[in-house]
Amino acid sequence: MGRGEEASATATADTLAKVVEVAEEDSTFRVYTYEEGLEQYQPPARTYDLLHTSLHLKFDFPAERAEGVAVHKLTPLTDGLKELRFHAQDLSIQHVTMVVVEGIAVDTLAFDYDGQDLLIYPYVGLLHADTVQIRIAYTVEPQEDNGQSGLVFIDGEGIDPEYPTQVWTQGRPEDSRRWFPTWDLPNDFATYELILTVPGAFSTVANGVLLDSEDTSDGLRTDRWVLNKSHASHLTGFAVGIFDESEAMYTGLTNQEIPFQYFADVGKKEDAERMYPVFPQIFEAFEQRLGVPYPWETFKVVPLQGSAASQAEPSSASFLNSTLVPDHRSFPESAYKDELARSVAHQWFGSLVTAKDWANLAVPEGLVTYFEQVFAEQTEGEEEAQRHRIQWLETYLAEAERYQRPLIWYGYDDPEELVDAHTSEKAALVLDYLRYQLGEDAFWMGVQTFLRSHQHRPVGVDELQLAMELGSGFALRSFFDLWYREPGHPILEVIHTYDRRSRLYTVQVKQKQDRSRLPVYDFQADIELNFIAMAPFTQRVRIFSADTTFVFTVSAPVTFGRFDPGAHVPAPKVVRKTLLDWIEQARHDDEAEGRYAAVKALIPRKPTREVRDELVIRATEDPAMFIREAAAGGLAAYAKEPYVIQILQRIVNGTDHASVRSAALRSLAAAPRDQAVNALHAALQDPSYLVVNEAIGMMAKKFPDQAVTSFLSLYDSESWNHTIERTLIQAIVDMKRDEGIPYLLMKLDPRAPAALKESSARMLPGLVAEKQGFRLETTRRLLNLLDDPNDQVRLAVAEALRQIAGPDNLNRIESRFQKEPSQQIRKVLQEAIANLQPPTISPNSGSQ
Repeated sequence: MGRGEEASATATADTLAKVVEVAEEDSTFRVYTYEEGLEQYQPPARTYDLLHTSLHLKFDFPAERAEGVAVHKLTPLTDGLKELRFHAQDLSIQHVTMVVVEGIAVDTLAFDYDGQDLLIYPYVGLLHADTVQIRIAYTVEPQEDNGQSGLVFIDGEGIDPEYPTQVWTQGRPEDSRRWFPTWDLPNDFATYELILTVPGAFSTVANGVLLDSEDTSDGLRTDRWVLNKSHASHLTGFAVGIFDESEAMYTGLTNQEIPFQYFADVGKKEDAERMYPVFPQIFEAFEQRLGVPYPWETFKVVPLQGSAASQAEPSSASFLNSTLVPDHRSFPESAYKDELARSVAHQWFGSLVTAKDWANLAVPEGLVTYFEQVFAEQTEGEEEAQRHRIQWLETYLAEAERYQRPLIWYGYDDPEELVDAHTSEKAALVLDYLRYQLGEDAFWMGVQTFLRSHQHRPVGVDELQLAMELGSGFALRSFFDLWYREPGHPILEVIHTYDRRSRLYTVQVKQKQDRSRLPVYDFQADIELNFIAMAPFTQRVRIFSADTTFVFTVSAPVTFGRFDPGAHVPAPKVVRKTLLDWIEQARHDDEAEGRYAAVKALIPRKPTREVRDELVIRATEDPAMFIREAAAGGLAAYAKEPYVIQILQRIVNGTDHASVRSAALRSLAAAPRDQAVNALHAALQDPSYLVVNEAIGMMAKKFPDQAVTSFLSLYDSESWNHTIERTLIQAIVDMKRDEGIPYLLMKLDPRAPAALKESSARMLPGLVAEKQGFRLETTRRLLNLLDDPNDQVRLAVAEALRQIAGPDNLNRIESRFQKEPSQQIRKVLQEAIANLQPPTISPNSGSQ
């Protein structure tokens, strides 16, 4: 069939009725429905409008506590308001006063506080026309059971040589209430002022602009940050620490200069400056695509310490976990561009427009994730966009094996449940599919309409749907119902057949999802037919039944056919066609996604020379890195052949991307023993952490008798984020060989990095429990770490001692128990003590 000729489509099965059945409570797999959550959902009743919040905090670093004053300017939403409710979790409330803005009266107010909600009672019912200021004095001392959220101190006492002293905030989803009393839901916007009093050597970073800074005679300094544009409370944040700093200016869409402040851990400025120059590129790409200027006056980037430091995006700043900053060795293989693109995208989706409730979190978060692909596409091309879609689908499908829920879902118990691959990866895939359906102009007009119409306002899926309808001119209710309000996804079996005599090319599409739980999907996809001497033919078709067949009459031989070229339909596909079709697709498809699919289909095929040769070509010549990686990994089935061994050795010793070298090394591990061992041993000196870690893991798995000797060259390694040391520890544990135990004991040295002390303490008891000499030495070293300054190390030590300590260690453990401040660690120590104490014998026990 030539270009322009029509295809015929015949539905071969009736459309099945949509049935969504909730799985039993004890099932290992569950499908959640939109209705079951919505029926239980009670929208929070907001009785006032928060206009402005001023926060003043002073820090007692050694005690790891802060004194705060919150002044809220608000106006009632009804007349006769006699009660003001603020969210305030685990704070200590000292007193509350009210200032009537138009007058001079200052009144002390009565209040009730239960550790969760602060109820304040004005002396007279407030009117809708009133504007008042509520002043709340409080202290905050972070609780151990809050997952280190809200306000987080890092080494407040300044005694840990590994970690610098810092204090910072984490607000989302509902953790701002843990460090200041506020309305801590995303449906109210206000402007903010943060006044931070800190030691003079410390830097502060907060929302908005630093308006003034004043030194005091006692060596302290007070910085005043002001955010003049409104946002939700969970976007309020600050960080305090000692940093290296640099500045730059960005001229944005409006030709106004925006100050950029770049912060780095002391001594790590060079590492940070490798990645920070990408920020202006991201800003420019997003502003061009969105047509909406960066919404804040400044932008700051701050690396934070501690295991709880997840990436956070307070308005006008990006707080990054310091482990995301790559060193010179990890920089070439780092995915930092994706991380930074997400952090910038949050400034529009999440800060400028915010989900009106957590059930709608997939609306901004899906856009944030999708803009990883947008940046990759604009800077590196469609190949990178397709790689993102492939990875997103794999990530989402792994989660969907455990549960499936609608993107918009009110059935959660804790909003943290919504921070998952449905909210991010699946939502991004759905947006890409919507873009495919609407076309470029209509899709981007809709996104721009969405942003421009809802700046500094809470939004949900209804607002997104309306904006996309206005931008495209299409009615999209059925699309949003199916992809946002229904759970699951189609599972497709696609069967290609070609009859050369009748010149008929047939594509049969079956929906294989469990239709007792999930609907039959109604969606569109392209079918592409490729020819030797003709341009490809593409037809967009609609699939609306469980089994649909499309028949094409063609005028020239088809070399290979494609269903859903570009992989826009967010669904897994099992594609059945001939080996020759797959080889032709791998060799000639002009889209990386198609060649990748072909490689993945060829790898499990019965080994043949034709398959081998195509995998070799893809591994060495394909322009897409992720295809070279997949093909190199697929050559393991041929790793006994001298020709393939030479190819793999050439890749491992070459300059290709680290992930390709790592995949080739994994295949080389299947070569004859001597060649495999030599390749793995040599790879231990590779410049890439990824390749070294692959070599360690494969050596431990396949050649444990050689591994311990080979690993000796790595025992003194000091790698970025301890990546090599962590892999070594895991490999030694996996091998269960006594020769590796001394390495783990080395990491119980008090001077070792905290992460390695923790890992070794957790791993060693299982290895040494039945080995008296090693057990005694391990116990001795663990006892020396009972006073370690790091909480996570002490917790791991306590858990290890609970398993292997002897009665003669009881006094040391009891001594630590008496002075241990952490309740969690005290509980473990108490269990260890109970295990070591002799059993109590009743006076009446014994035989009669």
